Amino acid sequence: MLGEYETQLIAGAVDGELSAEESRAASALLARSPAAAELHAALLRDRERLKSIPRTPAPASLAAAIAEAIAERPIIVPQVRPARRPRWVPAALAASALVAVASGTYWYVADSAAPRLAKRQLQQLPKDDSQFVPPAAPGRASDSAGAAAIEPAPKTDTEPKNDIPATAVAANDPPTKSGPPEPTIDPDRILAAPVGSDVKAFDRVDLKLPLLATIADFSREDTQATLKANLARDPATRIDVFAKDTGKAAEALVASARKVNLNIQIETVAGERLKRRMPSAWWIYTESLTPDEVAKWLVETAAAEAALASSSEKTFGAIHAMPAGAPDQKDSISLAGVDLAKKPGAASAHIASKTIDQVAGSLLKGEAPKPGILLTYLPPLVRVPPQLSKDVKQFHEARGDRKPGTVPLVIVVRPAQ
Repeated sequence: MLGEYETQLIAGAVDGELSAEESRAASALLARSPAAAELHAALLRDRERLKSIPRTPAPASLAAAIAEAIAERPIIVPQVRPARRPRWVPAALAASALVAVASGTYWYVADSAAPRLAKRQLQQLPKDDSQFVPPAAPGRASDSAGAAAIEPAPKTDTEPKNDIPATAVAANDPPTKSGPPEPTIDPDRILAAPVGSDVKAFDRVDLKLPLLATIADFSREDTQATLKANLARDPATRIDVFAKDTGKAAEALVASARKVNLNIQIETVAGERLKRRMPSAWWIYTESLTPDEVAKWLVETAAAEAALASSSEKTFGAIHAMPAGAPDQKDSISLAGVDLAKKPGAASAHIASKTIDQVAGSLLKGEAPKPGILLTYLPPLVRVPPQLSKDVKQFHEARGDRKPGTVPLVIVVRPAQ
């Protein structure tokens, strides 16, 4: 059964509305699927049958008949009645005026009464500090006036007798102030921490913030350390690379990838668009590098960008690294059949899928090139399914199982605004 994409691809081929890469995809689909070939033949037959239908001209009297019919119909002008004011409008206006007058009166009276109330309260305050009675401490009874009723504790026969003469006590004790006792302070009512209390310090909170930098920032060690920490922390990472010329930026990333032994396979349609300098966005994927190797890759790209003579030749703009989300998972499956959530397993190499140059390079360096792939980042309706691409199939054969310590990485090269 054909899907929506295959049906639209065949219909576009019949109508002659496909691009060069879409035409190649349609030809491969027709050669592979009998159902697609049958639908293509049926649409071609329908197109020829529509073309073979004779066209019948309209009679010459049709225009005169339509004009005569219009002239015979009376012209009806709709009557526009004047708008009537609702009956509740006067009552609403009167109520609004009443509310406004009442509100103004209330606030005027309240403002004029406030000074009189404050003056009355000031007159009621005691004129001498000796008349001040402190409030009762919590838990003690108070009299009707609100003053604390402090009663001495009852004397018992078991209390020890004081044999010290009163004159000696009076001579040794410091002089006391006359007047009411000082008010007591309840510790439970103090809204502050006591001095020397064991208060825990604030814990450090690590926020998962995306990395926003330029390509030149990756020559600094702090930017490299932040990128490595983000790559090691997240299950998968997407790096958006904004560039003035996306084609040059993609080629620079492919060239600098060789410095970290990463062989990025360019898909056929993407290679053709790169060769023709067609404006597009590019999608690069690899899961064969460690965080240190990814940082070194961008360091090499920054060095190549810095070596350019003039600023007009430089193409890289902002670089934004963030955790890969659900849309990235959907794009990875539809573009290259890659599951970003796949766990690492035992490493296995497929030598049969490697070219002679790759095998020779592996023997000379002692390490097999690490696979990656570059695709054109097209809208979903015009994407080539991964099962139809020979290059995607070769990438999966060379990819094998992800090694422990490596990270899934998606790089999207986008045009800078």
